[in-house]
Amino acid sequence: MLNNMKYTAISYLLWALLFTNSIFAQEIEESTNSIYASIVQAKSEYEFALENEASSYYLQQLSYNVAALNQNYGNYDEAFKYHKKRLDHILADTTLNYNIKASAYNNLGSVELVRGNYVESEYYLNSVNLFHPEIVDSQKNFIILNYSSLYLAKDLPHKAKEAIDTVYDEMVEQFKNEELMLTDLRAAKLEIEFVLEPTELKLSELENLIRKMISLIGEETPFAEQNMKRLEELKEQLPD
Repeated sequence: MLNNMKYTAISYLLWALLFTNSIFAQEIEESTNSIYASIVQAKSEYEFALENEASSYYLQQLSYNVAALNQNYGNYDEAFKYHKKRLDHILADTTLNYNIKASAYNNLGSVELVRGNYVESEYYLNSVNLFHPEIVDSQKNFIILNYSSLYLAKDLPHKAKEAIDTVYDEMVEQFKNEELMLTDLRAAKLEIEFVLEPTELKLSELENLIRKMISLIGEETPFAEQNMKRLEELKEQLPD
């Protein structure tokens, strides 16, 4: 049944929240209208900087802000567009740290996963050298989490569990003071466990986690719609 579903990744928030100094991280718990206004503002700031030939480093930061805000709102096509712009700015400046490049590939892989483009998602994730000396552990953890979600989407739940188990405890500690991200991480792990062994209890716990995130992000958002749809798909996996 899973192969016939369009996979909606619950944990995309974690991928978009990689940089805590972004506009997205600052405004994640604001209203839907405020998020939309922030998207407009972020795009305006990016276009202004582009017209005034700002540095590649500055442009990649601004394009990331636009992409992350759109990703939170559920505008995945726009998110991909600006994550791609970010990668182009990064590749144009060979002096930038490899970890920045890795994050761009990682975010592109995450958006392609949510859009259901699994081959493209794997391509971008595979573009990262996890053993590069400049890549930081937190970045590596996010990439492994993306691989976990990709394995689940490809109906490889055992491989997905193996991947997420290698980073879960460390990420729980990392996000212990960040309610939304911790909730999202727990939901990602619980979804894998449900797919491996579907029970009404696990589904109920997963629904509670998703509703908690929706209460923080907004009821009338693509995020809410997509994740409630995913819950309905998971209900079909319950044994008769």
